[in-house]
Amino acid sequence: MATNVIKNVQIPYEQAFDRLYHAIVNMGYGISIAEPQQGLIRFNTPVTMTDWGFDFIAKLRSTGTDATQIVFTGDHKIGMDLFKVGNKKIEQLMLVF
Repeated sequence: MATNVIKNVQIPYEQAFDRLYHAIVNMGYGISIAEPQQGLIRFNTPVTMTDWGFDFIAKLRSTGTDATQIVFTGDHKIGMDLFKVGNKKIEQLMLVF
C-alpha cells in the first residue's frame, strides 16, 4: 500500500478522530503517536502468519462542519504488499464510520 487511501466521512472532525483511534485500538494495532491537534495517528499492525505487518499514518482534517477527510499512507514493515492486504486493513477500520 505505497499509495494514499483517501476516505471522506460525514461526521465532525473530533468524532472522526475518536472513532478511528478506538477502532485501531480495538483491532489490536499498536499506536505510537496520536495527536488530535495535528490530526495525526501513527499505528502499526502485528506480524502474522499471512503478512509481515504494516506501518500506517492516518492524517485527518476537517472539510466542513460535519465532514472529515482521512488520508492513510503506509507500507509493509518488510517486503511488498502484493495482495493489497494493507488496503483491506484500512477498509476494515473504516467500517466504524
